[in-house]
Amino acid sequence: MSEEEIHDFGFTFADSEEMKAQSVDKVQGLRKMIMPLLNNLMKNPEKDTIVWPNRDKTIKNFIKKMDDYIAS
Repeated sequence: MSEEEIHDFGFTFADSEEMKAQSVDKVQGLRKMIMPLLNNLMKNPEKDTIVWPNRDKTIKNFIKKMDDYIAS
């Protein structure tokens, strides 16, 4: 292992513009994930009940998908 590899802590520098761009991209990505859910929930407002089979599994999968996206 070289001297450089020993002292490489795995970070790089980024300016505030780069950080802002990454944050905006993440927020826009989350919005794209969430809006279909909200739009579907708004459909048929005259109906009192939403039929959502496998809701628990579907929501858990969606939460994992968002968590994975945020972590990337």
